[in-house]
Amino acid sequence: MELEEELILYKKEAVEKHEKGFQKVVRQVGFFAKDLDLSLSDPFKDVKDGILLDENELAAKEEAADEEQEAEEYGDDA
Repeated sequence: MELEEELILYKKEAVEKHEKGFQKVVRQVGFFAKDLDLSLSDPFKDVKDGILLDENELAAKEEAADEEQEAEEYGDDA
């Protein structure tokens, strides 16, 4: 097996383990909080400022905040 193929295999295995771990935690939360609706749970989403965002939205929001902060620090004419 070539090195690139082996790397792809390891990456795939790592992703599968993380997904299985996420599902395991979702089942545990469902066990402990039976009335909680977890249907919108997604390992590729996160909560930022009280809003559930996917990774792309979160990255865009953080980039916009960084740009705004830079504009405030250096002024609009920088």
